[in-house]
Amino acid sequence: MNLIFRIVAFASINLGMSTTSASPVSSSAVAWGSKYYGGNATGVDLTNVAHISCGERACVARRSDGTAVAWGSSIYGGNASGVDLTNVADISCGGSACVARKKDGTAEAWGSKYYAGNATGVDLTNVAHISCGGQACVARMSDGTAVVWGHRKYGGDGPDGKYYGGNATGVDLTNVADISCGGQACVARRANSTAIAWGFSLDGGDASKVDLTNVADISCGVHACVARKKDLTAVAWGHSRFGGNATGVDLTNVSHISCGGRACVARRSDGTAVAWGYSGAGGDASKVDLTNVADISCGRNACVARKKDLTAVAWGHSRFGGDASGVDLTDVADISCGGYACVARRTNGSAVAWGDPDYGGDSADVDLTNVTDISCGDQVCVARGYFSTDSEEGIPTVTTSEAWKNYGSMVFPIAFSIIMIYLR
Repeated sequence: MNLIFRIVAFASINLGMSTTSASPVSSSAVAWGSKYYGGNATGVDLTNVAHISCGERACVARRSDGTAVAWGSSIYGGNASGVDLTNVADISCGGSACVARKKDGTAEAWGSKYYAGNATGVDLTNVAHISCGGQACVARMSDGTAVVWGHRKYGGDGPDGKYYGGNATGVDLTNVADISCGGQACVARRANSTAIAWGFSLDGGDASKVDLTNVADISCGVHACVARKKDLTAVAWGHSRFGGNATGVDLTNVSHISCGGRACVARRSDGTAVAWGYSGAGGDASKVDLTNVADISCGRNACVARKKDLTAVAWGHSRFGGDASGVDLTDVADISCGGYACVARRTNGSAVAWGDPDYGGDSADVDLTNVTDISCGDQVCVARGYFSTDSEEGIPTVTTSEAWKNYGSMVFPIAFSIIMIYLR
C-alpha cells in the first residue's frame, strides 16, 4: 500500500501500457486547477506517460521510457532541473517535496529542503518503496529496514538537526512490510503484523492508546491514522476532531478505509459505509445513502462513495466537493477527491469535476473525453487517456478497448490528504 498524500491530497495514477499490431498505443495526460501548483502544464511533455503523482504544490509524471518530468511550484517539487530523472521506476510527491525511485534501487529527492526535498546524508540505496507525506518521506529498503527524512516534528529524521532532526530516533524500523506518511505523521507495519507510528503526536504520531497488533493494513490522512486488523476491525488515532477518535463508530467487518484532510470513511464488507471526523469536511454523512457502496475516497474537505449501481454520492464542504447537486454521477467507474475538488470517471470514458473552480473543480479548459484514469492532488486534478496513431493518416485516435483492457491501478497514500486507499 502506498499513501500518496496528496495533503494532503496526494494523487497517483498508474496505468499499464499496451500496443497493437494495427496501431501503437501511447498515452497523454492533462492537468487543471491551480496554475501555480501543477494545474498549468503548458510546455510540459505529457506524452507516453505511465504514472503521475501530484502532491500539495507540484506534480511529477513518469514516462514509459523511464524518464520523468516535474511541474508546479519550483520551491516545492515543481523544479527537478538539478535531478537526474532517468531510469525511474516509481515516483511520489508529498506536501512540499517529491521522490523518484530508480530501477537500480537508488532514489532522488527534490523540493523544499525543510520538508524532505533534501536527502543529503540519507542512504537511499536498495530502495524498494517510497512514501511522502505532508512534511516527511520514508523509504523502505529491500532488507526490510526503513529510513526517514524531512521535518523532524512531522516524521522526519536526517543529518541536519535544525531541519531534519531526530523524531524517528528510537523508532524500530526493521522488518518493515509497509509504510504510510500522512500530513503530520508516519506509520510503519512490520512483517510480524505489529505497527509503529511517529511524528507530531496530536496528528497521528502517538499511537500509544491503540492496539497495533494483528495489523493487516495502515493508512494516514492529514491529521489521523487508521489501522485495519486481520479480524476486519479497525482502530483510529490522531486528532480527535479530524478522524482520530472513532468512539461510537462501528468499525467491524471493515474492508476499506480512506482518510482525508479532516475525516475518515470506512466501507464494510456488507456494502455499507460509515464516516467520522469533522462534520464540515466529510465526517457527517447523515444526508447521503451509504448502502451498496463499492468504493470510497476522502479528500481534504469532502468524501465520495461510488455505489454498486455505478452511481455516486458526495458529502462534506459544499464548495470543495461536498455538493455534487447538478453533477451527473451515473455510470461512474472511478472517483477521486483532492484538496478542494473531486472528479469522477464514467464508464464511457468521459469525466466530470466539481468543487472549487480554482483548484480542480472547473475542467472546462481540458478535454475529458476518452479518459482512462483520474486523480486529484491538493489543488490540481489530472486525467490520462490512451491514444493511437492511424497508420495511413497519422491522426491520433483513441483506442478505448485497449485502454480498458490494459489500464492499471490507482495508487492513493497522502495526505494531505487524499487519497484512495484500499485496505485489503
